[in-house]
Amino acid sequence: MPVKPRLKIEMTRFDWAIEVVGFMIWIGGLLFLILEFENTPGSVPTHYDAYGNADAFGSKSSLWLLVGISTGLYLLLTVVAQYPHTFNYPIAITPENAERQYTIAVRMMRTLKIIVLMIFGYIHLNSIMSSKLGTWFLPVMSLALIVTMGFYFYKALAARK
Repeated sequence: MPVKPRLKIEMTRFDWAIEVVGFMIWIGGLLFLILEFENTPGSVPTHYDAYGNADAFGSKSSLWLLVGISTGLYLLLTVVAQYPHTFNYPIAITPENAERQYTIAVRMMRTLKIIVLMIFGYIHLNSIMSSKLGTWFLPVMSLALIVTMGFYFYKALAARK
């Protein structure tokens, strides 16, 4: 198996904008919990069924676990994006196409990070407010993830030339 080249992918203004949006979503969720913690009911939803209805409840302190998971995913996706040479690609990576393919893959990771943070942020917000997610939540979020990955997969195949 050929070794993929290791390249440092420089961030453009667009990349910085994506990172700023992701950070703002993450910090917004954290700040919202800090500011609303005292006003949050003592019992909050801790799990939702496929229809967006709360089906398990716990202490409002359990909301910190959700923030912890969001923080962990934010950090993990940020770090993983620094190593595009370790990703799987739909085409063979060569020294000639590595920079373009890595750029596409890293942007996909940044976009997925935003979507994942939005998913957790929405769950977090609804848990704080003790409201239901809605029947649309699971299909829309699943579609957002699939469409994003499909778009970047298409871009990777289109850039193989």
